[in-house]
Amino acid sequence: MKQHSLRPGLAAGLLLLAACQGGPRPAPGDALARCEALFATQDHAVEAARVGRSHPHRVAGFPYLRVTRLLSSYRDAAQDPLRAEAWLARLADEDERARDTELGLLPPAERDRLAAGWPAGLAAATAACRDRLLARDRGSPERLALLAERAVVADEYSTGARILGLYPLAAIGLRAGVLRWHDAVRARWQLPRDALAGGLPLERYAPAAAGEAVAGVVPRDALGLPVPSAARLSALLDRHAPVWVVATASAADRPGVPRHTRDGPTVIAGAPTVYRYPTITRFRGSPRLQLNYLAWFGARPAEGALDPLAGALDGVIWRVTLDEAGAPLAYDSVHACGCYHLLFPVGDLRPSPDLGSLPEPPLVLPALEPPGPGERMHLFLAAGSHYLERAWPAPPAGGQRYRVLDREALYRVAGPGGERSLFDPGGLVPGTARGERWFLWPSGVRSPGAMRERGRRATAFLGRRHFDDPFLLETVFGAGEAQGAGPVSR
Repeated sequence: MKQHSLRPGLAAGLLLLAACQGGPRPAPGDALARCEALFATQDHAVEAARVGRSHPHRVAGFPYLRVTRLLSSYRDAAQDPLRAEAWLARLADEDERARDTELGLLPPAERDRLAAGWPAGLAAATAACRDRLLARDRGSPERLALLAERAVVADEYSTGARILGLYPLAAIGLRAGVLRWHDAVRARWQLPRDALAGGLPLERYAPAAAGEAVAGVVPRDALGLPVPSAARLSALLDRHAPVWVVATASAADRPGVPRHTRDGPTVIAGAPTVYRYPTITRFRGSPRLQLNYLAWFGARPAEGALDPLAGALDGVIWRVTLDEAGAPLAYDSVHACGCYHLLFPVGDLRPSPDLGSLPEPPLVLPALEPPGPGERMHLFLAAGSHYLERAWPAPPAGGQRYRVLDREALYRVAGPGGERSLFDPGGLVPGTARGERWFLWPSGVRSPGAMRERGRRATAFLGRRHFDDPFLLETVFGAGEAQGAGPVSR
């Protein structure tokens, strides 16, 4: 079995080596080998051009598939033919979207080179080869077992850095700092809402779409994962889109479109913009649809000469987890660095009483009341830091209308020399490093404070936790009810 599993990867390597050395292409009749060579040469070109995406994650030996933390949690599906079919389809879809972006960022001459020998064109050849390799692997228990073994996602923590940083000792100070931050956040959430802006003007940014109620149950695939139609998903995203209320001290407090410049990344704030996208989590035995809204600001301005938190770009994410009926089950928010993660239950949901035993307890704030008919959730962001300091439902009243874009647009960002991804191949946004990295590196988090790609956001300095952990809500709310977390007042 092991020998059989290694042959496709070995063949692809030999074919790629032959191609790079100007050797003969695989024989026309060897369809599987030609397809493996096609994916191998594409991946080589993408890596050489540094236009690769770090999310979703590649699977060694299966270049036509990519995996996320959610899909990795369904690896047992490989043992059941019906569920394996749905799982493979999801993995293939992840690669298709990511690969389309990568190939689109290659120079035209390089794409032409890759298409040579494929009369139908590069896109058609890639799709046909993906189908051919899928057909081979879905019929091979050995290949499926190998895929289940390899479809894992490494965490975002460096054990080596923790060893060098004397993590057990550093953790004492880190935990004290985290708990002080928790206390400061809770204190701000107790202030009257009118006191939060400190006299600064408030700018309101409201969605343009009406956001009407969406009825009915979303269909599911053989894994139980939600599969809303494009129209249904768009309607849900419209319905739950928030109003952003931003205390505004400078241009850095206006949401817009990221852009590369020769001096680093910035935001063009002329047209208020929010990026949105769906995700899925697992909660109490059922996958739940999540709606994500991401606003980018040009910077976190320095509050002094040596502000370790200041730097270029600042992204804030608001996430809505839906229940079976499409109503909010929970809310949470995080900055694009993975920092400042806040969680909010809805209704009777309560945090687990065991959270205090975790190396770094997640910060769960009082329950939020979901918006009623004609209302939207309003999010108050502080000036400069863009900290989320209040959330409440209310009818939208005035303000600028923001446009919405799919987050995939972040992989085609304008800049000198043309479009390129906002993120580097390692998942960070170049030019957004923060000074805090010099004293937080013993946590094992890579470049703490830097903006990063979806799927690369560690949300704790102690222990290991990720924003896209499919069991995050199970950890935070899965153990039943706790006291003292009633809804906040409006």
